[in-house]
Amino acid sequence: MIELHNALAFSIEQLAAAFNRCFEGYVIPINLTAPMAAAFLRMHTTDLANSIIAMDGETVAGILVVNRRGTTSRVGAMAVAPEYRSQGVGAKMMSKAIEDAKFRNDLRIILEAIAHNERAIAFYDRFGYQVQHRLLGFEHPPLTDSSAPSIQEIDLDQLAALLLARPQSSLSWETSAAAAIQYVSPTRAFEHEGMGAAIVHSSEFTMFRTVALSGRDDVRKLKTMLEAFNVIYPGCSFKAQPAFPEPEFGEVFEKAGFVVSDLKQVEMRLTL
Repeated sequence: MIELHNALAFSIEQLAAAFNRCFEGYVIPINLTAPMAAAFLRMHTTDLANSIIAMDGETVAGILVVNRRGTTSRVGAMAVAPEYRSQGVGAKMMSKAIEDAKFRNDLRIILEAIAHNERAIAFYDRFGYQVQHRLLGFEHPPLTDSSAPSIQEIDLDQLAALLLARPQSSLSWETSAAAAIQYVSPTRAFEHEGMGAAIVHSSEFTMFRTVALSGRDDVRKLKTMLEAFNVIYPGCSFKAQPAFPEPEFGEVFEKAGFVVSDLKQVEMRLTL
């Protein structure tokens, strides 16, 4: 019989193993070590007391991670172990998460789903979640040449202030000011004429984690930032994580020379 437990009863090693087991064979499989799981949970402001582990005796059957900020909860991760799929485990966990959120007097629950995962979207729709907008990722090839424009490296709290100047409805959970404060090294933040950006560089590319638009001449400013980053990290390509709401960022990124990446998400919301 499936029983639901809160995640506080499990060690970080057990939680990492639960992630790996339940996401086996998913659209984006997860393979976490215990330190990686700890960083993931911390970065997304996870509420372990309200996160759910479904157990069949001593066997993990499912996991639902709840992130919380104020009166908004987020289903930050949800998966069911292979042999328990299509047996109502996911529905049982989601019903519990909604019931708990109402008890806490939360105002809403949000989540993201892979845009082409029609089965998952239909599942969330049955619980009353509605699509708010698409979340896009972007890619840009290496620049062949660039000058060294003047941009300023800033602290994450300064980046958060720039993000707070924009309507918060135009940002996703992962690109918001609250997320930016949680970024850790090697993420770096920069500012140029009122536009802010957080990037993280790897051997393969430079990733935009968030961008704070200034509301004026943003295409030119984003191009200037690309040139500056090309000087800091010569010859690198650029990507933006698939977390940028299309209404606010689609046109700006595309006019700056980015193309929309294949991986897209939709943000869904349940008003309680």
